[in-house]
This record gives sequence, structure tokens and C-alpha cells, in this order.
Amino acid sequence: MDLSFSVIGNATGAITFALLMIYAVRSYQRRATDKAILFATSTTLCWLLILTIQALGFELPFTLRYNLELLRTAAWFTVLYAILGVTVFPSKFKIGPQFFFTTGVITLISGLIAVLIIQELFTISLVSGKTLLVLNVLVSLVGILLLEQIWRNSSLFTRAGIKYLSIAVATILAYDFVMYSDALLFNRLSGALWDSRGAVNALAAPLIAATLVNRKGKALGIHISRQMVFHTTTLVIAGIYLLFVSAGGYYINVFGGSWGAALRVLFLFIAGIFLILVISSPNLRARTMVFISKNFFDYKYDYRDEWIKSTSSLQTPASESSKKESLYRRSTNTLAELVQAQAGVIWSQDEDGNLTFKDQFGFDQHNFGLINNDSDLIQYFNDNDWIINLNEYLTDPDKYGLIELPEFVLTCENPWLLVPLKVNDKLSAIVLLGKPYVPMDLNWENYDLLKIVAQQACSYIDQHSSEEQLAQSQQFEAVNQTSAFLIHDIKTIIAQLSMMVKNAPKHKSNPAFVDDMIETTRHSVEKMEHLLGQI
Repeated sequence: MDLSFSVIGNATGAITFALLMIYAVRSYQRRATDKAILFATSTTLCWLLILTIQALGFELPFTLRYNLELLRTAAWFTVLYAILGVTVFPSKFKIGPQFFFTTGVITLISGLIAVLIIQELFTISLVSGKTLLVLNVLVSLVGILLLEQIWRNSSLFTRAGIKYLSIAVATILAYDFVMYSDALLFNRLSGALWDSRGAVNALAAPLIAATLVNRKGKALGIHISRQMVFHTTTLVIAGIYLLFVSAGGYYINVFGGSWGAALRVLFLFIAGIFLILVISSPNLRARTMVFISKNFFDYKYDYRDEWIKSTSSLQTPASESSKKESLYRRSTNTLAELVQAQAGVIWSQDEDGNLTFKDQFGFDQHNFGLINNDSDLIQYFNDNDWIINLNEYLTDPDKYGLIELPEFVLTCENPWLLVPLKVNDKLSAIVLLGKPYVPMDLNWENYDLLKIVAQQACSYIDQHSSEEQLAQSQQFEAVNQTSAFLIHDIKTIIAQLSMMVKNAPKHKSNPAFVDDMIETTRHSVEKMEHLLGQI
């Protein structure tokens, strides 16, 4: 048996990745990065074993080797996405971004594998060898660019944790890029590059092992900007789109007959214009940014801190200087601080369903009136949970159903947002916020946070109203009990005085009766003074 350099290199790579897989299993901690690294090392081990068997002279189907290589490359992509915090295979089934991402990846890989198997079984050419080379080059290039963005957007502390893993993945992807680019350029695979492939992959294994050893139980991951993910996502989508366009152009050229070449040029030109129009669309860009921000990455607010701050500000103040500040003022201030508003006013619902003015700050010398329960504004908030942006309302009233707002809302100084305070679809109050000190562009996250804190403030206001009603009921009950005692004592005094007046004509000449009458009168006076003192 001839032990060529290719056999030794591929066997060495298989042994190193086998040892790496064993260590990955021993240090497995059920995290996304652990799963991804274990999956990537396992597929790479299988792929290197196939290359070793092939180098020993055994005939193996091209489809088997290429499909394993495709799975191995996809596995290292899962490692990169695990570092980004995107779970390819979520633990719970849920229709959402992760579901569509997983479905897209599996569909793309399965489709390509199916095409290659069909070619192998039926000996027909569906995808040319040059197309496969172009696909390998693009996949390697996208992986390198994604890795570069991860490294650029990570902090110095984070880089120390992912340094060796980044170098290892970059080595694997860069070598594939060089090898397949060379083959695409010269229309043949370089024997030297092919034979050295297993050895180069073997060099990457110790670097991955060093990452697993040095992390000391810490999860691998970075915090990245939305712009970075937007550009990376755009690049990946554009690459996939160009792959389909290239495939379409190839089949047009094959089956288009005498017009094939001209139709291919026209098709590619139209596809290029369409891609430019789509990428340059501001609406699509905004929707993509919202989608990425909402579903893949950290929010711009630290909601734990915001929740603690809002709860602390809504609770009864501890300092003597702020005890006079009402709950309505604290609720208004809490909402205003979220968007840096410089003024605010709050109306609360009374027993008749009308909204009465409670408190305000920043709107000097302005008279805020009553909002009737049959007004358009109350009806709108009863039917919707939306926040009314008055800038948008003045520009396009149709967006808010052409409702009529109170005149004192529109005429106050710099009105900005009308925020409903609702709990369980019951409107309890409305807050009007003035424009911020610095112009601010609001997005879904600002509105969502305002709604959450508004619900929290509404619960405090409802609780405060219930406590006031309970206190009034208890006061009435105490008054009723006191009144009962007063009436009883007064009846006793009246009975004593009535008896004394009734007997006065008969015994007024009796000195003992006069003395007893004076004593009874004195006792009645003392008892009434005592009653007054209790009141």
C-alpha cells in the first residue's frame, strides 16, 4: 500500500478531529456553541475519513464525498451563527425567524444534495462542474466575510475568547477558497493543494481545542451591531440570488437554442437591475433592519434596568422633598424620561367616564380641559392600543381614522405623543408628552417600551384609585359607628333633661330638687363636652 502525502495528511486530520470530537463530548455543556462545535467536528471527521479512503485508492462516488464536504462547510457556518447568537436548530418548535432560517438552510442543502444524487443515479447533467466550483468559491467567500465582520465588531475582551476558533475556521474556509479559485482559474484542481488539504485541516484542530480549553465554562458569543448583521445578511441573500441567476442563465443558454446567448445576456441584465432596485429600496432596508433587530439581536434598551427604574419611580417616594409629588405626576415623568420628553400632562377617568385633568409639568400657562367620554379620542383608545404621534397625525390624519382631537391638545406648546394607559383593554388615563430636547426618531422598540411602562403605570393608578375608594368606605363606616354612639348619648341626655323639665313645676320649690337639677345639668354639659372632644 502506497502511503502518499495525501493519505498521511488526511489520516492525520481524521485522527486529530477524532480526538477533538472526544474532548468536545467530554466538555459538552448544552450550549448553542457546544452543539455547533460538536456537529462541525463530527462532520469534518467523517469527511476526512472519506478523503483518506479515497486517497488509499478505493473508488468512492463523487456525490458521497461532495455531499459530506457540503455538510462539513455548513456545519462550520453553524459555529459562526452560534457565535452570533442565532440558533439554527431551536429547542422548541415555533413559527418564527429561527424556523424560517432553519428551513431555508435545510432546503438549500437538501436541494443541492438531491440534485447531485439524481445526477449520480441517472447519469444526467443538471449542474455543471464549473457551477459547483463557483458555488464553493462563493460559500467560502461568504464565510470569510462573515468571520471578518464578527472579528471586527467584537470587543478586545471577546476577541481573546474567540481568537483561536476564528483562526481555525478562517484557515479551513480560506484554504477552500484558494483551492477552488485556483481550479476555477486554471480549469483543473491543483494536485498539491488537494493533497495538502487534510494536513491543513489537521492544523486547525489544535486551535479549536485551545478554544475549548481556555473558555473555562464561559459561553462563546459577541455583541454585534445591527448594521453589521444587515450588511452580512444582504451579502448572503445577494449571493444566493446570484447563484440562482447564474443557474437560470446557464439553463437559458443550454435550452435557448440559437437565441440562448442573447437571452442569457438579457436575463442577467434584467436580474442585475432588479437586484440593484431591491437593495436600494429604503422601505425594504427599514423592514429588514426592524426584522433583524426584533428577532435576532439584543434590544437597544436594557429592559431589566428600565423595569427597575420605572417601578422605582412609580412607587411612593421615600424622600420628604418628593412626597408631595402625586402618583399622576410620577407616572407622567416616568413615561417622559423614556423618550426624553420635556413636558407632560395626564388625564384620569372619573366615575362618569370622562377624563379629567390631574397634573402636568412643562406646559406653562395652558388650560387643559375635560375630555368627554363620547369624544373621538376616548373611542379610538378604547378600540386600539396604538400611541398617537401628533407629527404623523398632522401630516396624515387618515392614519388614525380621521379622529377629532381636543383643541387644547393641538394648541399647547410642542405636543408630540398621546399615550393611552390601559390594563385589560380598560382605559384609565391618557398622557400627552411634549417634544424631546433633542429630535428623536421613534421605532417599534420605543413604542413597545412606552406601552409596557404605560400598562405598569395604569396598574398603579388603578390600585391607587381602589385604595382611595376603600379608604373613603372605611371613613364612612367609622362615621356611621361614631354617629350611632353620638345618637345614643344624645338621647340619654335628652331623656334626663326632659324628665327634669317635666318635674320642675311640681318640685321647683323643693331645695333638694333644685340641687339635683343643677347636678344633672352639670353632668349633661360635661357629657356633651366629652362628645364634642371625641368628634
